[in-house]
Amino acid sequence: MTAINLNESSVRELNEKLQSGSSGDKFVVNNTVGKHALSVGLTKKVNVEINGHVGYYCAGMNQEASIKINGNAGPGLAENMMSGEVRVTGNA
Repeated sequence: MTAINLNESSVRELNEKLQSGSSGDKFVVNNTVGKHALSVGLTKKVNVEINGHVGYYCAGMNQEASIKINGNAGPGLAENMMSGEVRVTGNA
């Protein structure tokens, strides 16, 4: 399992790490503080758990990834999603 702290990494770096993951990889994302466009463009069966609220367009263009958001999500959640799964424990 790979932990990514958004106090130390940019959103671009996060998405690059997630997109370069291999099928079956697990990621935990912390300190999201409502940032936008997290976990976009994932095309492999990776598992992503996001701890915190997310802003616009989280999980957009998802293909096969499983994404769980432990918090609230803003507009455009899972926009243009082709397959996979997105779960939100808060409000969307």
